[in-house]
Amino acid sequence: MIKLNFNKKLLIGLTSIIFVVFSVLFLVFYNYYSKVSLDDEYVTLNHSTERTSSQIDLLFNQMSMSGLYISKNDFIHEILDDIFTKEDISEYEMIENSGKIRSQLNILTYYFPNTTNVTLFNAKYNFYFHSGLPDNKEEVSRHLEDLEWYNSLIPDKNQLKILPPHQDFWVTINRPVISIIRSIKSNNGYDYGLLEFDIPYWNLENICEGNNGNENTKVLIFNEDGDLIYPYIHSDSYEKIIKTYNPKALYPKLNNQSDLIKINNRRYIYSKHHSDFTNWTTVLISYPSTLIESQKIFRIFFFSFSLLILILVIIAFSLLIRRLTRPLYNLMTHVKEVSIDNMYLNLPNEGNNEIDLLNESFNIMFDNIKDSINQIYESKIREVNANLLALQAQMNPHFLYNTLSVISASSERNGISETTIICNKLSNMLRYVSNSKSTFVSLSEEIKHTIDYLDLMKTHYKDYNNPDNIYLDYDINLPDEMLLLKIPKMTLQPLVENSINHGFKDTMPPWHISITGKYISPNNWSLTIIDNGSGFEDKTLDKLYRKINDYKENLRKGHFQQNAEIGGMGIMNTYTRLAIHYKSTFTFELKNNVPNGAYIKLEIKHIGDD
Repeated sequence: MIKLNFNKKLLIGLTSIIFVVFSVLFLVFYNYYSKVSLDDEYVTLNHSTERTSSQIDLLFNQMSMSGLYISKNDFIHEILDDIFTKEDISEYEMIENSGKIRSQLNILTYYFPNTTNVTLFNAKYNFYFHSGLPDNKEEVSRHLEDLEWYNSLIPDKNQLKILPPHQDFWVTINRPVISIIRSIKSNNGYDYGLLEFDIPYWNLENICEGNNGNENTKVLIFNEDGDLIYPYIHSDSYEKIIKTYNPKALYPKLNNQSDLIKINNRRYIYSKHHSDFTNWTTVLISYPSTLIESQKIFRIFFFSFSLLILILVIIAFSLLIRRLTRPLYNLMTHVKEVSIDNMYLNLPNEGNNEIDLLNESFNIMFDNIKDSINQIYESKIREVNANLLALQAQMNPHFLYNTLSVISASSERNGISETTIICNKLSNMLRYVSNSKSTFVSLSEEIKHTIDYLDLMKTHYKDYNNPDNIYLDYDINLPDEMLLLKIPKMTLQPLVENSINHGFKDTMPPWHISITGKYISPNNWSLTIIDNGSGFEDKTLDKLYRKINDYKENLRKGHFQQNAEIGGMGIMNTYTRLAIHYKSTFTFELKNNVPNGAYIKLEIKHIGDD
């Protein structure tokens, strides 16, 4: 066993277990099979009993609900009210009322096409309305005159009474039916009469015979008094039941202590089910002769094919083990191929949920690793870019040239005071961008740096010949709570510089820049920069959004080097640094303002924050 491979060890182990199990099953089968089979037979019989009882309940429930339609019918109530309130009603009016009520009773025949009769009658007031088959007038008169019989039909509870199989009251021919009797009362509780709903006896007979599994099984139904009500007393099967089972002697023996009963020195199994709806007890009695014979046949079959089954199981296990272990070997092969450049598993889908789950888990782990690498790699790259940005801003010749020109012009026209202010602002800016100790500053520091830049640009575009002309102005409106927020350095000034260098290039002054903020919480705030320049060109907007989408796609796929190449000194550099820091909580919106100018919005919002 030690020298065998995993597949052979597994096959031998499983085969040994199956052989032992088959041997034990074969030894104990003879002693337990009879009992188990008998229990199964009883379970089947019990299911048939419950099914028969349920179908009988369903039949009477449908009849009851149909009768309820008449008992709650406002049209019939109006006619009956008219009959009971008039002291003298003509025969013609009764015939007319009979036709109206018959039309309503006929509606029930659509639900029960084989309905024998639907009758609405009251012996106390001597009226009778019916639908269905023709009735015998003499029988109708005889029953309407029998008040004792009428009172025996009045339901004592729930306004409903179920009648077992009986001869139809209204005819002289042999027509056995099953019926429900429902009281018809007015809204104030006045007794209108009784509604009788009859269907042929064979409906009950079909249910009982349809659930009779074999000729050795008989169906008996007893009422609450223990009287046999099925089979019908005038049917052929009734005489056979009486001779074989003697129902009066049988009923007291039925109990829940045992599923076996002895009749005429023969053992029978039986099952019974009591219906709360009809208050009837359905009993199925069976002699298990077929079961005994089938046990003998099955024992021979089991012994003959046990060896063959064992051989087939061994073959099946061999194929199954080979199939189940194949994904493991595939997994091992693919794991060996994983590297930093190929950090992905793509196992073939073979319908193995566990392997698929393992494959998915590995890929999730690899994605997390790529995300971690991405964050570290890009953070280092963007840190270098931030330093380069500071150095470039510090050494930008064009910026310094313009600022020195402003200083020179200011010195010639305004003297030392304004020159001193300009030099101080330039010094503050150079000190701010050259300080590499921290890449994050408070928003108040970033705003101060941006104001210094705007003041220098405002001086640069100043009309010294006409000081009242203001070519460039700005306003900043930020809640005090925002000033303490920590943000990446050089977030606002590059965006403002973009407006001056590009937005105002093709626009005549006066120029205006507005910076506003909205604060809800430290994790929910936004900054908006609006100018009145020429705005973004459509192709420029498309290019910027394409770069943003490329950045997100490269981040998802792990193309770190490509992301490192996206950016520059302006808008994209600002976006990438903010996206790295704030991740999915950061949104960046670029559009043209109405009626003119550019609109840039930076928003930080955690999911779940209001």
